[in-house]
Amino acid sequence: MFIVAVGTNSAATHNMKKAGADVVATGENAVVYNAKNASLIVGPIGIVFGNSMYGEISPIMAQAISCSEAQKYLIPVSQCSGHVLGIEAKTIQEYIKDFIKEGFICTFTGYFMEYEGVMVMLEAQKILRDQG
Repeated sequence: MFIVAVGTNSAATHNMKKAGADVVATGENAVVYNAKNASLIVGPIGIVFGNSMYGEISPIMAQAISCSEAQKYLIPVSQCSGHVLGIEAKTIQEYIKDFIKEGFICTFTGYFMEYEGVMVMLEAQKILRDQG
């Protein structure tokens, strides 16, 4: 299992590399390129809304992710104007743990703004990789 982590800024990317991603990339072009080639995208719901996450997601990034043929698993967080009604309020770490418990294998980890969420996702990926 090969993990590509793409960040909107160098701090996020650094944290994902530190957490164990095989390859990291940063910025708008990295998002556009990797979204096109991804089979699975996991990230906060804001990645599909232009100008969300305090302006870190450009409209071009959001369009690339939205138009990607990859399966998308969006985590509801409060850093954007998009909200999902009828869901249980949880932390990003709890959503990631639930995602992993369901048995999904992530080959493309999305754009996590919260370091702890990245750690949970990538640590789980390493455990799954080690277990075969």
